[in-house]
Amino acid sequence: MTANGHNKRTCKQPSASVGGSQSSTVGGSKSSQVGGSQSSKKASNNASFGGSKSSKVGGSQSSKKASQSASAKGKQVKK
Repeated sequence: MTANGHNKRTCKQPSASVGGSQSSTVGGSKSSQVGGSQSSKKASNNASFGGSKSSKVGGSQSSKKASQSASAKGKQVKK
């Protein structure tokens, strides 16, 4: 039983290394690098960035809107 408690602690350490599910190491799954997670909704406007947020971070939430962003990207770029 005591070993279990010890194992839990060891598991937590590796997690911290990765930066957690939010992955500060990867640049934040919410992409602070891109400029805020709320940007995902304005992905069509941010098409200029080439959707780096969904591309680099592969944001699970952005991934669904990625297809829409891609379509808008071409049109936005022309404008």
